[in-house]
Amino acid sequence: MSRPRNNIMKLDKKGARLRICELLEEGIATYDEIRADEIVAAECAEKDLALHNRSFLAYREGVEFKEYCRRCREWSGNMQKNTIAAVLVEANAGSDNIARIAEYKLLQLCLEKLEGGEDLTDKEVRAISGAVAGYNRNRIAQEKEDGKRAAAEKEAEYQARIAELSATIEQLTGKAEKQRGISDEALKTIEEKVGLL
Repeated sequence: MSRPRNNIMKLDKKGARLRICELLEEGIATYDEIRADEIVAAECAEKDLALHNRSFLAYREGVEFKEYCRRCREWSGNMQKNTIAAVLVEANAGSDNIARIAEYKLLQLCLEKLEGGEDLTDKEVRAISGAVAGYNRNRIAQEKEDGKRAAAEKEAEYQARIAELSATIEQLTGKAEKQRGISDEALKTIEEKVGLL
């Protein structure tokens, strides 16, 4: 039995072949849709080549396509690791930028090493522990500052409200004294205002 023809290998590697790799790896396009693709169709017409289903089958089994798929998976894995590390570091927006970059790189290196099945050395474990401890210290300090700031703002609001109510009580009391005695209505108003404290 003869080997299937692979006319795809006659196409330009950085042109139509790359586009065919992309479309085959995505797994969405049919062979007819790949043939009709603008880049593929133009180069096939220029080189007077026909891409039969056997060409696609042979190309899928070839080293070039398998290597392309391997590199895509590797790139995707790296992007995923970068995203995970970035999310972990960005969870604390108050940290110093340089420390965040160092933590990010450290976590990224550890993830790569662990995914590769390697053990971490004692030195690496100490570095990770130090980075995590530093990260936690920064986070705790930032939370304390945020808490103090929020408490000071609330205290200022309460003091302003107390001053406002005290002024109202003083004003009502002053009116009552001018009338030589406190009326029932003034007493009721004072009691209501004091009850708000």
